[in-house]
Amino acid sequence: MGLDSDKRIQSPSRFRDSVPPTPVVLRLRRYPFFPPQAPRPALTYRSALISRLEFLERGIRTSVEERKIFQFHEANRRTSLERITQ
Repeated sequence: MGLDSDKRIQSPSRFRDSVPPTPVVLRLRRYPFFPPQAPRPALTYRSALISRLEFLERGIRTSVEERKIFQFHEANRRTSLERITQ
């Protein structure tokens, strides 16, 4: 009985190895849980400014994140200009 149980355990692995893996199986082997998210591009002041200007031209409102970065850098620019002129 011990030999039969060993054969039963080994047979699925033999079958699995004999069947060529499909692209789905390969994908599942690579990402066992879920595919990794694409890294989000870093939002710099320049990219925020460019997209802000493009959106303003098209009449589209920018995202809250972009607006915050834009306002933060605008405030810094104003304070640095005020320091220079004083």
